[in-house]
Amino acid sequence: MTWLLRMDIAKNVNDGVRHWLRDTINVEMWELTVNDTDDLIGVVDLIELNEISAAFERASYLDTAVRDVIPTEVWNWMSLTRQDNELLKS
Repeated sequence: MTWLLRMDIAKNVNDGVRHWLRDTINVEMWELTVNDTDDLIGVVDLIELNEISAAFERASYLDTAVRDVIPTEVWNWMSLTRQDNELLKS
């Protein structure tokens, strides 16, 4: 799942480069893209640490446009894994 998420993060960065750094440089929007990328990498890091519930929570609090970068398959996987982990705890 992290590979799939990383691929979509890369696409988002490439879109940012195309939109904010090509003809004219929009520093504010580029910095926003960088910050969004850092937030998404934080989600990847939590998944790699097997902290799926924390990754799901962190992703849930991201801005809508940033959340939309996360593929549906990753959202579904995090949700199901989180539910399974909660069942195991009880």
